[in-house]
Amino acid sequence: MHIETHILPFDNKEYLSVGISDGNVHFYPCEKLFEKVEENEKQEDDDDKEGINPAFSLLGHTNRIKDFKFYTNEFGTYLVTIGSDGKIVVWDMSTKEQVAVYDCGERLNCLTLCDESIEKYNTMKKRDAETADIGDQSEWKVIPKN
Repeated sequence: MHIETHILPFDNKEYLSVGISDGNVHFYPCEKLFEKVEENEKQEDDDDKEGINPAFSLLGHTNRIKDFKFYTNEFGTYLVTIGSDGKIVVWDMSTKEQVAVYDCGERLNCLTLCDESIEKYNTMKKRDAETADIGDQSEWKVIPKN
């Protein structure tokens, strides 16, 4: 099981996202989860407690979701899921539709995403290196010529 929270673009609400063993990713609105906790604290009889149903689910795998990550760029917000079935599924979160499925034929365990605009400093052309935005966290520093 994998769990994350993310604000989704179609309603700008925060969701608790849970990838589970049947290949689904369930999305629970965080505001509803907090309401349910407050209601349950008021109830005295544990037998009357109801389960919380997801607002929606995405099914893209035949078995366990091992990892997933959200990715946002100028085109939208995407969810990338991987599973024990060897598939990588890319979802467009504005439509909740699959936009790509890759079957690598091997069991997948972990996922990391990297923006395609990121380039290694040492492979940049010299004229670009001086104007590149390499960020404060980089080990590389451009020293101006005097």
